[in-house]
Amino acid sequence: MTYLELKNHVEGLLLGDKKIPKHDLLVPLIKQGIEHIANECTPLSLMTSDVEDDILIVLNVHGQFIRKPVLPVEDTDEIDLDNSLLSALSNLVAFYISKNPTLEISANTYMCDYKWVLYRAMEANDYDV
Repeated sequence: MTYLELKNHVEGLLLGDKKIPKHDLLVPLIKQGIEHIANECTPLSLMTSDVEDDILIVLNVHGQFIRKPVLPVEDTDEIDLDNSLLSALSNLVAFYISKNPTLEISANTYMCDYKWVLYRAMEANDYDV
């Protein structure tokens, strides 16, 4: 999903509510949303073992980390997050703007679905879960 597509999705979620803020105010909300998701879900696209990356979370002593996302600048920039978590991000950003609890509940539902899919994949591959 591009930055423009994310903005359009958030704008649609806010229809009849508050307006989407300008870039300078929106990008920090996207950063906050991705960091919230990273703390809840361990996004695979943000996992790294490179200690040179800008580290957000240390996952374990074996050198696995969650790096900070690359934030969008242009409308054509891709959002630096797993595709399966983009709806969670849209709902979280809309929640930060409107404070409508339904949006937060929707974001949490998307995050729970993501965690469940990862759990099932790990279980199917005989990883310790």
